[in-house]
Amino acid sequence: MVPRTEKQFEGIRAEKRQLILDKSLELFANNGYHSTSISKIANLAGISKGLIYNYFESKEDILLQLINRVFKEIIKDLDINNDRIIEVGEFKLYIENTFDRLKTQTEFWKLYFRISMQVEVLPFIKTKMAEFIKPLMTMLFSFFENRGYEDPMTEAMLFGALLDGIAMDYVFAPEIMPLDKLKDSIIKKYCGNK
Repeated sequence: MVPRTEKQFEGIRAEKRQLILDKSLELFANNGYHSTSISKIANLAGISKGLIYNYFESKEDILLQLINRVFKEIIKDLDINNDRIIEVGEFKLYIENTFDRLKTQTEFWKLYFRISMQVEVLPFIKTKMAEFIKPLMTMLFSFFENRGYEDPMTEAMLFGALLDGIAMDYVFAPEIMPLDKLKDSIIKKYCGNK
């Protein structure tokens, strides 16, 4: 038997890490953060509890990594060319990707809303959320300012609240949410001629 290469070991580590994140997300979203133990994550992932600690320092670290991963995707979707300026085409694509993410990453959104309402969890994710929200709001402010909105910060907050509200309603009652119509309406409102 040929020994594994360093690249193969890296691939195995990446797969295990992703497995742990996926199973953690599933448990956190469905059972809550505090009701999920490292043992439960290990059992669902089919690995030993000790192996989890080879990849993550703690349950808190797993949660922060999950949040960080999705926030990075959101920022990347909003500023595709990484110039910190949102063009109308980028904004339209961001809205489309956000609605697609709602359908494909429902577990994350369940987790997001559950932890947002758990006072005991917020202190250790607050910093991570602030790191995400500050550049996001700065870019949204500039976008709405460049589009001629009278109060760009209020419009940025309204846009965020609108997406959060739609996401929450969809996560908890997907059968009543006409996502495609809502997406088209938001695109028309923010990407049409002003």
